[in-house]
Amino acid sequence: MRKTGRQMIGQTFVYMKSMRFWLAVLLFLFTCLLSEVSYYDGMQYQNDSILELLFSRKWEAQMYENTAFSSYEILCNYDSSMWFSLLIICIFSFPSVSAFMEEYYSGEYYFMISRMSVKAYSLMKFIAAGLTGMGVCLFGYLMFAGLVVLRFPNVRNYPEEYLAQNGIDLVRLFWQWANLLLTAALISMFVLLVASFVRDMYFVFGLPMLCSYLIFHIEVSVYRRNPDGMGLWHAVWGLVNLPRYSKLYLMFESLTGAALIWFYLLLLLEICAMFAVFFHVVKRRCRKNV
Repeated sequence: MRKTGRQMIGQTFVYMKSMRFWLAVLLFLFTCLLSEVSYYDGMQYQNDSILELLFSRKWEAQMYENTAFSSYEILCNYDSSMWFSLLIICIFSFPSVSAFMEEYYSGEYYFMISRMSVKAYSLMKFIAAGLTGMGVCLFGYLMFAGLVVLRFPNVRNYPEEYLAQNGIDLVRLFWQWANLLLTAALISMFVLLVASFVRDMYFVFGLPMLCSYLIFHIEVSVYRRNPDGMGLWHAVWGLVNLPRYSKLYLMFESLTGAALIWFYLLLLLEICAMFAVFFHVVKRRCRKNV
């Protein structure tokens, strides 16, 4: 077990030292910068991205009249862009999955299988994919947080009446970030599973994005027809749409009536099921090519 653990960590570092990893980090930073802030400029309603606000000064005259410009609020709403939930599917999984596909479909994995069991190989790739996705999320978000803290005002500099109305909840920010890390791991593992079935890289990254897009629009369509009967179904739709996991925990208890611990148990069960399928597919391929 220790040997397998060292192999997982070693494989993760191999992925994280590649150019693909740092490209994914920069892409995630850019995706966070696409998040939006809504405010009124005089009588005109504005909806600007953080990227625009970084290089603009027009909002500075009213920055202490609206807590939406505070670094705290921006860090909490990193996913307000309409593209966020689609782009992260490719970004989090790209470094590990693209490298795995090159190795897996070229036959290079035979050299590794000869030195370890199929189960150890599958577990190493599966866990390393999740850890690499978390690494992309961690470094990308830290870069985003650094830019935001340097450019936008600290929420504690606002008048007390604004703070009393909006509040500061650092625990909320921490849990939001921790669940985003879990979402990054889950997405990377799922796309790795898809890659074990499909050789075409465009299809591997495009199919999960298409499924997420369709699930979201089906959910919206159902909600419009029956807005009062969506409680439990809203949670079910969220559980099959991986990019939603980073915020689903906030609504899980109110939507289902179940304790939050069930959300994380379902997540763990989902990971175990994905690994079982992934291991079976890799094992079957090895047997066919022996």
